[in-house]
Amino acid sequence: MKLKWRWAPGDISKRQASLYLLTPSVDRLDQLPDRASLIFNYDAKAALASPDNAEVLGLPHTDAVLTRFTVKILEDEQARENKLTPEGFKKIVNEVKAETGAKGKELFHPIRIVISGSHSGPEFDKLIPILEEGSHLPLPKHVLSVKERVEEFAKARAK
Repeated sequence: MKLKWRWAPGDISKRQASLYLLTPSVDRLDQLPDRASLIFNYDAKAALASPDNAEVLGLPHTDAVLTRFTVKILEDEQARENKLTPEGFKKIVNEVKAETGAKGKELFHPIRIVISGSHSGPEFDKLIPILEEGSHLPLPKHVLSVKERVEEFAKARAK
């Protein structure tokens, strides 16, 4: 599916933010659609089934991290309104860290799987604003917010 990007004149910052997120790992323009896939084509079931994520999903703290992160996001007022900021996200992650004792890879990689579908990817402070702002834009394909991704992941995980 080819995406037709329609930007209003005031949306240049959103376009720049998207390119800033995607271009560090792109050598040619024809690689952009594949990199943008993490924004537009989130699939929680595929993330859970991916062999690339299996090691992270099997780490000792993963269940606790996923459970606490889900609860924190669903309780957070900013996240419920699809207006989570990078600072609000960091606060939630630090609370999950304190509650679970997880740190480093055991903390961030499970959260990254929930947010992006992969244990590796762009920095959260670049990705979170794109997902949150993108979820409010009238695009041909809806961008799932952090809260929507967490809900989908929790639903897929429960099955």
